[in-house]
Amino acid sequence: MKLSRADRSLLAEWSFTIDRALLVALLSLIAIGVVLSVAASPAVALKKGLPTYYFVERHVFFAVLGTIVMIVISFFPPPVCGGWRLRCSLFQLPVWLPCCFRAPRSTAHSGG
Repeated sequence: MKLSRADRSLLAEWSFTIDRALLVALLSLIAIGVVLSVAASPAVALKKGLPTYYFVERHVFFAVLGTIVMIVISFFPPPVCGGWRLRCSLFQLPVWLPCCFRAPRSTAHSGG
């Protein structure tokens, strides 16, 4: 599908403003992650007594969900995107912050 610069539709504006190399790199990383998940997860799932592709199904679900959210947010105008990026990073703080300051397990029960 060839889009002209005179076309002012949402898809045309998006295709001219998106960084295609970055989009391809991100989609490649997602695809590589899915391939690695397919390669490594079945053995772990069987060892834990779960269905063979339990972790693969979850990984693919969240990879597709994240890709859809990423592409939908990329359609927003820049002023809206800036606020969304800040809010999303602030929402992730409570998830990642405890991991940074957690004591190692070997010293957590040092009293006996």
